[in-house]
Amino acid sequence: MAADAPKPVRVKPKLGLNALSVALIIIGGVILILLVSALAVAKLGLVPIPILSRFYDGPVPVRLVQTEPLDWDDFRVGLASDIYEQRERQKEGYAVQLSEQELSGLIKSEAEKGLRGQAWKIDLIQVAVTPDYMELYSKLDRSGLGNLDMLIRFRPVVDSKGNIRFEIIETRVGDFKLPVSWGRALASNVFSRDLGSWEITIGGENVIQSISLLDKGLNIILSK
Repeated sequence: MAADAPKPVRVKPKLGLNALSVALIIIGGVILILLVSALAVAKLGLVPIPILSRFYDGPVPVRLVQTEPLDWDDFRVGLASDIYEQRERQKEGYAVQLSEQELSGLIKSEAEKGLRGQAWKIDLIQVAVTPDYMELYSKLDRSGLGNLDMLIRFRPVVDSKGNIRFEIIETRVGDFKLPVSWGRALASNVFSRDLGSWEITIGGENVIQSISLLDKGLNIILSK
């Protein structure tokens, strides 16, 4: 008589243990995502986050420019006086040089007027000039609830009508280099106009002939 075949042993799946492992993985993934997101916010410098904000450095300007606010009307009077002095000795046109101290002074006096609302306060704003680019650096505070540290590098261009406009080449917010469009979007939430829409006109059409970048200043050629 043949021996009875052994009955297969049914092993119950350890559903409890597997479910716990999956739950721990999901929870760990969520925590990791939250930590990475919090670190990204901390590195932007927009909101202070305990512990993580210690890793924030912020954008670094090419140099600090020490200056006092310069009233626009006073600046125009000085510019007109400079041009008048050249009237007799210049035959082709006028050469006007602007220092980064003057540019920083102008933007200090005008930037407050361009803020959207009273929530933002300008702690520092300046313009530095190198032979390769101009640089706008600003530190803003939102009533102690947040910060916006921004650095924008751009080049001035004279268009076909003799107006100066600005081409943005680099935008940094906090510790991150952002696409130009993102930087503009952030800046538009603080200022009523973004740098890319600014134009400078002196006199009538085609008065500005050219503009060149110097070390710590600009050289502008005006038609006579």
